[in-house]
Amino acid sequence: MMQPRVLIASSAVLAVVLIGGGGAAWVWAQRVADARLDAALAQFRTQLPPGSELTYRQAKAMPLGHGARLKDVMLREEGLTFTASTLEALGVMAPDAGTKAPLRFDHLIAYDGRLQAPSLEVMFKRVAVDQLQTPMQGESLEKLVFGHGELSELSIKPAEVQADFAIKAASIDNFGVGKASRLDVADFVFHGYATPARQITFAHLAVDGQDIASRVNGGPGAKLPPRDGDSGLRLDDLKLDGEADGAPGKMQAFLSLKRLVEHAATNDLKSNARVTVDHLLIWPSAPHFEILKELGYPSLDASIAMNVIVDGRAHTATVKNFDLTAAGAGRLTVSEDLSEMDMPSVLDLAGAGVTGAKVNRLDIGWRDEGLVNRAITRSAVAQGVDPDAYLSALKRSLAPTGAAPDSMGAQLAQYLQAPDKGTLRISLAPPQPLPLIAVIAALPMALSSGGSSELVQSMGLTIHAPASGSKGEKAPDATMGGDGDAADATDEVPPDALSAPSKAAPRP
Repeated sequence: MMQPRVLIASSAVLAVVLIGGGGAAWVWAQRVADARLDAALAQFRTQLPPGSELTYRQAKAMPLGHGARLKDVMLREEGLTFTASTLEALGVMAPDAGTKAPLRFDHLIAYDGRLQAPSLEVMFKRVAVDQLQTPMQGESLEKLVFGHGELSELSIKPAEVQADFAIKAASIDNFGVGKASRLDVADFVFHGYATPARQITFAHLAVDGQDIASRVNGGPGAKLPPRDGDSGLRLDDLKLDGEADGAPGKMQAFLSLKRLVEHAATNDLKSNARVTVDHLLIWPSAPHFEILKELGYPSLDASIAMNVIVDGRAHTATVKNFDLTAAGAGRLTVSEDLSEMDMPSVLDLAGAGVTGAKVNRLDIGWRDEGLVNRAITRSAVAQGVDPDAYLSALKRSLAPTGAAPDSMGAQLAQYLQAPDKGTLRISLAPPQPLPLIAVIAALPMALSSGGSSELVQSMGLTIHAPASGSKGEKAPDATMGGDGDAADATDEVPPDALSAPSKAAPRP
């Protein structure tokens, strides 16, 4: 992307100018330093490309800080304009004459910055970077390294997209390719103004132990091997609002998430990750979730716990358990073995790398807490028949006279008679691994066939209803690790900086 490179290049070019004054000021008096700085700036102007210009209201050398400060700076080059009320550099270190080495700064800071380009406009209140090393001429951004950076009141407005972004404060530590970085973002807001309008906000995001520089340089969709060691992610108070169908101009709640925490331990391309999601609320106004209203749910409140092992070398993933509990609906548990995964790390779990995966084994459990009866009633009403009559007809269709009691259809019919009696177990053990996408598409059809189709046989699909004499029991919360299934997924995340939200506030 050109714009970040322009910012880096502009900072680096101005640094040469600042060195001209600041380096001399280390040994000369203040007025001599200022004179040398003015001369260096004048020389710099002569070296700008045609059509480019640099202006400023004041330039002052800072001998004690081995740097300089410029006021009301404007740099225009190739259709891009960067302005700042103040640009300050301290501890500037230049390479020796005739040598090739990167520029280094102890501290670089800009106030009230604005970058205008044909494709976007970027504004910020303050940006500060410590221990900065810039790429040399002709080098890529992969050579950019800094110890600590922070910004406040950032806004981005793309020119050709009806949207804008804003961040109140953010900070990043130990940035550089191959380094384990720490990122904190506070108060993020995205507005999408195109019809239907959308808004995404979150209060806090923390990412720790990831090679953020490689992911930034790799661009969207880049598949990067995981770093050895611990890493984590925490997201707090995510909200998605938007215009619902049939109600233009009125923003409605679609989805909210109280907290998501992920922790992964990686060794030799093998990662063991635990993920928990607290209070994932979904409203019927959300796209594709209108069925919640038909089922009689004003909203759905779910919690999720998951434990997954990803082996990047073997291209496999083992979901030890996935546990989703939604009050008033039920509890879903899943475990599976996947192969041929084009995903080197757990960060790619939800990406395109999963689409080529194949299923070796899949086990599903469902313990109902009201969803099944709501679904039967909805289907009956849609067809204009009595729910009891509809259920009787459905059971006869699944288990006609003479059906074996252990057949899939008979087990489904037995479960539908009393879904609150226990957990329905569904297992898939295909003779040969099946594409995950095909399994997702075929499983509903296989279940509705009652077990008589060739599809069921090819999938190795079996179903077991709870024993008719078993007693119903209330499903525990996912965070309790009920049945022993979710215990691994809900182990306490090791205490670290992710355990308490950072304000990500800039330093004074």
